[in-house]
Amino acid sequence: MKQEKIRVIYFTDPICSSCWTVEPQLRKLLVEYGDNIALEYHMGGLLPSWDMFTSGPISKPADVGRLWDELGDHSEMPIDGEVWRADPLPSSYPPCRAYKAAELQGMENASRFLRRIREMVMVENKNITRLAHLRQAAVDSGLDAARFADDYDSRSQQLFQKDLELRAHTASEDSQPYSLSTARRIRSWCTVQSRMRITKRPFDNSRLPLTKSRRLREEICLTVTLH
Repeated sequence: MKQEKIRVIYFTDPICSSCWTVEPQLRKLLVEYGDNIALEYHMGGLLPSWDMFTSGPISKPADVGRLWDELGDHSEMPIDGEVWRADPLPSSYPPCRAYKAAELQGMENASRFLRRIREMVMVENKNITRLAHLRQAAVDSGLDAARFADDYDSRSQQLFQKDLELRAHTASEDSQPYSLSTARRIRSWCTVQSRMRITKRPFDNSRLPLTKSRRLREEICLTVTLH
């Protein structure tokens, strides 16, 4: 009997520094357990606008730049916060929409595109809200650039809105505690590393008691809402 894949709902964002620094661990997880996991990428809309960040440790672009610089000091992934000082992004919604447009050309293409725009913003200090950079990323990723531009203008907003609605639903509702979309917020890349080490066990939980099955699913099926 063919085993059903574990569904992983992954909310991420092109400017999520924690998501960028955890990529090696995520890739390792997929290499080891890719046959058992159905990974779903959804855009979380990390930065609607700076109007929503008026207090706390992150209240202006320079604060993000400082955070990225600190992450770069101890992460195995390169990251530079200069873009937040030289040409700060006003929102992460445009690159989120761009990902949804890329996704219409297949998940592999979308994955390459997401990687490329993250390289642009976190390593090359490019403001990926600018359409010219997004179009260049589409070309670099092997997408049909004309189709990408058309889908960005015509379909991406509706698709991105569905992701936002799913995120809100997942974060607020716990009416299905045994669902594979059980939410567990992970606050740092260190925590993600720890959670991923936990998953080094067989995925066949069909015969486990319900409570143990639930715990295993919560450890594996992470709905990631990183900041």
